[in-house]
Amino acid sequence: MKLEIKVEDLEKMTKRELYRLAKEINLKGRGRMRKGELLEALKRELLLAEKSAVEEPITSNVVQAEPIEERKPEPEELPLPAYREEFITLIPVNPELSLAVWNVQGEKGILRVYVEGAPALEVPVEIGWKRYYVRVRAPFKELTAELIVNGKTFRSNPIVAPSDEISIEVSEEMSEELLPSILSSGFEGRVGYGGNNG
Repeated sequence: MKLEIKVEDLEKMTKRELYRLAKEINLKGRGRMRKGELLEALKRELLLAEKSAVEEPITSNVVQAEPIEERKPEPEELPLPAYREEFITLIPVNPELSLAVWNVQGEKGILRVYVEGAPALEVPVEIGWKRYYVRVRAPFKELTAELIVNGKTFRSNPIVAPSDEISIEVSEEMSEELLPSILSSGFEGRVGYGGNNG
């Protein structure tokens, strides 16, 4: 509701008249206000009504941006990444254990492991497993794997299984007194793998 009254007229009104006017414009909290509070609240409402009546352009430092057209990207033909290719690979774990990892399509297959070109192991595998731990003890020997699926054969990279023994090379700089102290400090001749791995 528009206030069609002047500030001077408001100041001449009684509390009851101010209250009636506040009720007409639906002023919140009017029932708890004293005469002075009603007068100030109505003056504020009057000023707000006058300001809104004068059509002033609202100034702001915010620049309205043009709406961005939503464009759907055109589908591009991308090359398939390398991991989508079918493969099998061997990863050495210790002298007795290697991990065969594959990405091949199918359900069942045969995994074969070769040591220095000679067959050492053959096991049936589920292709969905994607990996299989191969237990073939062959320190310092070359291992390769084959995965046969639906009559197709996939060959792995050759790996060399690690050794379970190390040797200490004594340099000229190492004194004869230092070597016995290293050996007596609990150093053993076997490192990394020292027994069965379940």
